[in-house]
Amino acid sequence: IRESETHDAITRGAVWIRGHTRKSDEFLNKEVANAAKKIKIKANKNITDVGKHSIKNDALAESLGPELRGRVRGLGFGATPSQVSVQTYNRERVIMLEKELKDLKNIVHSLLVGQMGKMLTQCYEVKSV
Repeated sequence: IRESETHDAITRGAVWIRGHTRKSDEFLNKEVANAAKKIKIKANKNITDVGKHSIKNDALAESLGPELRGRVRGLGFGATPSQVSVQTYNRERVIMLEKELKDLKNIVHSLLVGQMGKMLTQCYEVKSV
């Protein structure tokens, strides 16, 4: 988990598995090992970003069943479903806005390059006259 390049690479399933694993990378018992295997299989199938951040559709929820009311597994003490849904919405919004900003920067750059080309052409025409 520590080697993950981005925070998006860390999922609830990965945190749950890490929390139920000994330092020697052995699972606590057979039930945990079976649950971890299910989570890993579901996580590999559920690569889309929508299911990855949703607490209702992610690999952990599909493997272990629905959450208890007002609880969220794999996110530590005090996390509530409403907090997680707000954070998920905000994260998705930031990703969308960053993509839009990148696209706009590319457009501005291409316009500036085109404008600079026109100005250079006009300068050469003036000098040659």
